[in-house]
Amino acid sequence: MLEDRNFMDECIDKNFVFLKSIPNSIQYWMTRKKDLFAMLRQLGKPTVFFTISANEIKWPKLLKILHGLSDSFKDIHVEDPLVNLNRSQRSHLVNEDPVTCFVYFNKLVDTIMAMLQAKMTYNPFGPYRVLDYFLRIEFQHRGSPRAHVLLWLENDPHEKISENMPKTIQLLTDLCSVSRNDLPGELYANQVYKHTFTCTKRGETSCRFGIPYWPMTETRVLLPLPKDDERKNGLQTRATKLRKLLEEKNYETLGEFLVDNNLTMAHYLDTIRATLRRPTVVFKRDLSEIYTNTPSTRGLRAPFALTVICNLYWKSTAAPLIL
Repeated sequence: MLEDRNFMDECIDKNFVFLKSIPNSIQYWMTRKKDLFAMLRQLGKPTVFFTISANEIKWPKLLKILHGLSDSFKDIHVEDPLVNLNRSQRSHLVNEDPVTCFVYFNKLVDTIMAMLQAKMTYNPFGPYRVLDYFLRIEFQHRGSPRAHVLLWLENDPHEKISENMPKTIQLLTDLCSVSRNDLPGELYANQVYKHTFTCTKRGETSCRFGIPYWPMTETRVLLPLPKDDERKNGLQTRATKLRKLLEEKNYETLGEFLVDNNLTMAHYLDTIRATLRRPTVVFKRDLSEIYTNTPSTRGLRAPFALTVICNLYWKSTAAPLIL
């Protein structure tokens, strides 16, 4: 009987069913998985997947709460934690009370989701408000929480994936941006990518995340080159050299970059296509924005860094459209 998988599964379900009410237990996530599959059957594939990451040491209100609950640094008057406390002191407060940090983060996520579902004018998604969502919070290696969310949006374009997707491009243009003007000051600084050891930790010779990003004059969808395209290997080699040049040299405009490397726009687009594994959105960006994470959420002034790292899933195809 012990060799019978069905018998063992039944024993586990019956004997550990009480764990279903405990978040992050196996039984809890088995139940949540069934809920998600039910949502997929009823609502179809979600429009957007995005993450909300915590940045506790730069949240003034949270730091004031932590300072009030802690016996540390009581002799320091905290009017503005970002000014009165150095980074080490702020990190100490966060490490000292992780439960309060998570409760604060959880309430922020709930507030953000309520705002994105609202029909009010303050909803930054506008006509693409959230109709439904599925949310999971996980903890990173450094212990900080991160919310992974699937969104079903109103006015989902439902376009078949191709390089001609005008409604999809309009959705992306309305919601997403890599421009400094849309996320000024420190909010923009949170979106600027910085190379670390993880970029090449698997033995890569260049950043495995494909950064710097390709500059582009307009937001567009590009499809990978066919596998049997004889130009693919040569274009991939060229793409590696072009990315290195983007890191090492300073160009004022995309036109200057193309002329300096003897490229036409058509050849440049084919070079990008050769690096792709799936349909991909290439955002409009100038040469000063090639390290800006894609995309920043236009108009959302949350007190933490919100990065949409979307896979846009479309009902017309099983393949995701990667941003």
